[in-house]
Amino acid sequence: MGVIHFNNTTEHSKQDKNGESYAANFEYYPFLETEKYSFYKGVLNGETFTNTRHGEFCVLRAFRDKTAQSENDWVVYMRRADACLELIKKYNSHNKHNIFSFQRPLLTKINRKSSFIGIFRLYKRHEKHLAREEHVVLEPFLEGEMVSLDLSNSLISLPGISETEQGESVTNEQKLQAFSHYSWHQTRSLIVSDIQGVYDSQKSVFRLAKATIHSTKRSYGDTDGGISAIEDFFNNHVCNPVCCGWHKYTTNEEQSEPSQYTWLNQPD
Repeated sequence: MGVIHFNNTTEHSKQDKNGESYAANFEYYPFLETEKYSFYKGVLNGETFTNTRHGEFCVLRAFRDKTAQSENDWVVYMRRADACLELIKKYNSHNKHNIFSFQRPLLTKINRKSSFIGIFRLYKRHEKHLAREEHVVLEPFLEGEMVSLDLSNSLISLPGISETEQGESVTNEQKLQAFSHYSWHQTRSLIVSDIQGVYDSQKSVFRLAKATIHSTKRSYGDTDGGISAIEDFFNNHVCNPVCCGWHKYTTNEEQSEPSQYTWLNQPD
C-alpha cells in the first residue's frame, strides 16, 4: 500500500462476530471518491494486540455529499451487507467449500481529525470534509485487481479449478456465476447482482467488496431496481450445470418478502 500517514482516528466499533472491537487510524485524504462515497486507507487497532485483525489494513467509507449523523444513515447499507453475508455463508456451505468471502463492515464514528488536513487540501484536492462524531464504516482493504462479475452471463473469465458435480465438469467460474441465481432460488424475494471484488486465484476465492441487491419490495436502497431488475436478470441469465433446474422468477407467482433472514436458515 505504500507509506501511509495516520493522524485521524475513529472510536472503537461495536463487537464483531468474534466479540472483538476495532478502531482505526486513517489517512488525511481519500484515495478514491465515487459519486456517493469517499474512501480512506487505514489500519485497524484492536482493543488488545491479540485481536484477530489487529494491524490489518482497512478502508474507511464515508458518505461524500453528507455527514452521517447517526447509525441510522447506514441502515440500508448494513442491511444489504448482512443479506450478502448470510447468503454467501449458505452458498459456501452448499458448495462444501468457500466460493466467496466477505467480512461484515464495522460501524463506528470519527474520534479525531488531524489539524493538518487544511494544508493537505492545497495539494490533494477532494470534496469530502470529515467531521468529528461522523458515523462511518470500516471494511477490509482488498489487495489485487478489482473486477466486476456479470452474473447473468454464463461465462466468467477467471482462473478456476475444474471440479465434477452431478456427473458434469463444473468450474469455479460457473459456481461464481450461479450465485445470483442461487440468491433468488433461496429467498424468492431478492437477487444479488453487480458483484465487485478481488479474485484470489491461489485459494480460488472471490473476495467480495460490493454488490447490488434487487428485491420484490425494493428494500435495499436507491440501487434496488425491484421486480423489473429481477425480470431483466432472468431474461438475460443463461443457466450452467450448477444452477440448471433452480427456481426462477415468474410473473404469475405471488411474491412476499419474508421476515428478516428467516429464509436463510431453511434447507437447500
